[in-house]
This record gives sequence, C-alpha cells and structure tokens, in this order.
Amino acid sequence: MKKIITLFLAAVLTQAGGAQTWNPLVSGTTNTLGALYFINDNTGLAGGTGGTMVRTTDGGATWTAVASGVSTDISDIAFSSATVGYASGRSGVILKTINGGATWTPLSSGVSTDLTRMSINGPDIYIAGYGGLILKSSNAGLTWASLPSGSSDYLYGSSFTSATTGYVVGNSGVILKTTNGGTSWTALSSGTTMQLLSVQFTDANNGYVVGGDIPTNTGIILKTTDAGLTWTSQTVPDNYFGTVKFIGSSTGFISGGSITGNTSTILKTTDAGANWLVQPSSSSRQFGASFPSVNAGYTCGLNGTILKTAAINTGIAEATQMDLGMNISPNPVGDAFSVEFTLPSDAAVEVRLFDVAGRDLGMLAAKELSQGKHVVDVNALAIAPGVYFIRVSTAKGMQVKRIVRS
Repeated sequence: MKKIITLFLAAVLTQAGGAQTWNPLVSGTTNTLGALYFINDNTGLAGGTGGTMVRTTDGGATWTAVASGVSTDISDIAFSSATVGYASGRSGVILKTINGGATWTPLSSGVSTDLTRMSINGPDIYIAGYGGLILKSSNAGLTWASLPSGSSDYLYGSSFTSATTGYVVGNSGVILKTTNGGTSWTALSSGTTMQLLSVQFTDANNGYVVGGDIPTNTGIILKTTDAGLTWTSQTVPDNYFGTVKFIGSSTGFISGGSITGNTSTILKTTDAGANWLVQPSSSSRQFGASFPSVNAGYTCGLNGTILKTAAINTGIAEATQMDLGMNISPNPVGDAFSVEFTLPSDAAVEVRLFDVAGRDLGMLAAKELSQGKHVVDVNALAIAPGVYFIRVSTAKGMQVKRIVRS
C-alpha cells in the first residue's frame, strides 16, 4: 500500500546535522539554466534558454560562454567520457562534443519534438521528450531510433540499473519501466498525478522520483524499495522539485524551490530518504544538479544562478537498524576476511562494500539464506588500503560495520 506523508519544511529546519552550505557563483548570464553536468570537480557545463551554454574549468570560479550553435532551449547535458558529451533541447535538438564541451556540433535526431533529459547507459543513449517520445542511440549518436513508450505524456528524467532495465518519468504521474533495453515499456502505478521530472535508482531495487504540482505549488518525493512495484510518497508544500541526485546508496540531494516565491530549496538525506533536511541555499529556484564527487556539488536554476557546495558530508558510519550479531574478522583485514551474522528467519541477504564517502563499491555476496548463523568469506586482494564499511542487509533491516584494510 502506498504511504502518503506531508512533509513540512519548518519541521526539519532545526535539524542541522550534515548541513551543506550552498554558495552562489557568477555564471555570466541571467538566462534560466536547467541543464548542468560536471565532468570532474572543476570542469563543467550549464545550458539553458535560447541555446545558452557556459563552461568552467576552475570549479566555477569563472565561466566562459560557449557557442552551442542553436537558439532553442537546452534541456540537458551528459557525458560518456571526459571528452565526449551530448546536449538535448527543444525542437529535436541534439548536440555532441568531443573536446570536453569546448565546441559542439549538431546531430540529426530525426524528430522536431521537444527533447528533455537523457541517460547514458554504457553504449546506449536515451533521451525523453514530448508526446511520450523516447529516443535511443547505440552508435554514439550517429542514428536514433524512436522507442514505443506506450505513453502520450511529456516525459522527462530516466535512470538505468542495468544494461536492459531502466525507468522514465513524466507528466500525470507517469513512471515507465523497461527490462529489455527499451524495446517495450510497462506503466507502473506511482499513486500520483503530479508532474514527475527526475528519477534515480541507487541499485536494482531502490529508486527515487521527484516533481510537483504547479497549480498548488506542491513538491513530491517518491521512493521504491522493490524495483518500482510500490512507491511511498512525501509531499512538500510551497515547493516544486526539479532534480534528485544520489552519491552512493544513502546520501542524496533534491533541488527545487517555490514557484510563487521564486526561492530555492535544496534537501539532503544521509539515510536513504528516511529523512530530508533543508540546506542553506538562499537563491532563485533551482532545476539541474551535478555531483562529480564528495568534494563538490553544483545546482543551477532561474536567473542564471549556479550554486556550489564542497566537502560533502555523507554521514556514513556504523549503524544498526536490525541486530544481526554482525562480526568481521580479522579487523584490520588483510588479503581475506570473514563476515559473520545471524538471521532471525529465512531471507535474501546482500553484503556490500562502501568507502568512507558512502559510495557503493560493489556487491561482496548476494544469497538466499536460511535462519541461523552464516559466514561469508571475502577475498580482499582488490581492495586498496584504507577505511571502509561493510553492510549486511535484508528486506527487514541492515547492519553496518567499519573495517580497516591494512
């Protein structure tokens, strides 16, 4: 059953734990910026109305205007490598760069429909758009195929969890899912009719969607823990959310703001969306966001605003939501170690490795296990010396322990 919560920002303003201060940068434009992508901590691009594009190579200290070659609004920017990137926009515009965004050339999309946001998933590029449009290219943008989405709504953000499984969101509460690389799409029940603008999955099961309702100026946050089968919902008065971005599995940010007040709102979670805390960000309403690492985060929005935060606190620490009697030996660990835990009942178990920034470094084990004590042996030869966290989780809870790789 869908759980609906109305989240009042005043109730969380006093919770300052892990707060990130967002400082304004001088972008050199007053045009609205809705597209933002940082290749690394220092080099990034923002795009917006009228074909506006600006670029920085010094972490936002200075911005230089870049000739996009188009006069239509730029909706999104994404890179597949440090040098190769793409931009999408209104009237079927798709641009490509091969020099880190210094120059751009047009690609033939084959459509004149407004295009919104894109996902780069290995060799595949997906771009959503007006009227249920989803474009896909598997040859670096040389040709584009129109996929049968089964929807006629305006589609926006997309997120893929594997080479074949992905999600697209849009107007009227639309959430679509594919398990075959876009050949076919299935409509999921979101439980809302609000406009959904951005989606991100942090693993195969856990995903987040944000958006809002313009007439009532109400933001919405959706979360699934079962690959989209069911969604919980939080509504936030006097807000409208444009982007959700996660760093690892637990730490994420939502950017947006009030439509009527044209004020910014940036929310942060360090517990996988259980709580969202308001961050200091006095500015115009924000749309796009980019987090190249835990050292820097950026958002962009109305009036040419670009905000920056640094030294992102991910809140990673030892935690117990469910006491599994977890023990790691030896610790400090050498070339191998064992993870011991006890299950109170039969369960599907995941054992995952995280760094101190909260980034998910991968699965160590995934098994269907019976009630009782279990030991998972881990080969640590590929783990560099340093501090890490091991998480053992089931559908009912998890426990996290710190390790030191000597």
